[in-house]
Amino acid sequence: MGDPGGQRLVWFGLGSKQLHLIIRDEPEPASSRHIAAYVDDFDSFIAHLQKHDVRLEEPQPAQFWSRRADGSRFAFCYDPDGNRIELMEKSGT
Repeated sequence: MGDPGGQRLVWFGLGSKQLHLIIRDEPEPASSRHIAAYVDDFDSFIAHLQKHDVRLEEPQPAQFWSRRADGSRFAFCYDPDGNRIELMEKSGT
């Protein structure tokens, strides 16, 4: 969608949703802000990230995921620029 107001924003259309990204000269300090995505095969995806030395949070030593009240698992990893990404298992899988 481009940068409609010249504000250093990039807008992406994702079906009926939108993703807005802000372009900055310097990364922001660490924060809890993040994007999230569902992962089809949670175990294989986490194993793949570990194999490729992607930084994963460890809620407990040597455990890279936690559970929600509905029993589904989630994990946090970081891209090469340090952006936090939540990986979510679909409920009931």
